[in-house]
Amino acid sequence: MYLGGMVGSTSGGIKQVRFVVVVKLIIAEIKKHIHPQAIVPIRLNGEAIDRKIATNILIFTLFYALVSVVAVVVLGFSGVDVATSVGAVAACINGVGPGIGLVGPTENYYILPALAKWVLTACMLLGRLEIFTILVLFSPTFWKR
Repeated sequence: MYLGGMVGSTSGGIKQVRFVVVVKLIIAEIKKHIHPQAIVPIRLNGEAIDRKIATNILIFTLFYALVSVVAVVVLGFSGVDVATSVGAVAACINGVGPGIGLVGPTENYYILPALAKWVLTACMLLGRLEIFTILVLFSPTFWKR
């Protein structure tokens, strides 16, 4: 559920190109540790990507994972079992629909407590509108002239 569609698609999840960039960044960092003087560019379709952009993609991916983990923990504390918590968060943050466990394809979210529904609603918004967009909207500097 977390591996989303291609660039420009309206599917949920982390776009595949972001995973490719993160993997290439990790490989480049490993090469850099082996050969500290080497210049190891990160290439995508033959074009070098600015390391700052690759780092921002890594931060986005890690923040996405962090939000998912926090949401699963909050659902767990609200009394939802682990399988349902993981399945519901994955389904909501990635815009998939049915989850796993009590929110599977033949069930719905009515059985979850109110706190869990609020957390899952926030996950839906974060996943659909992209996390950085929501953070910018709540940033005070965005609203200043």
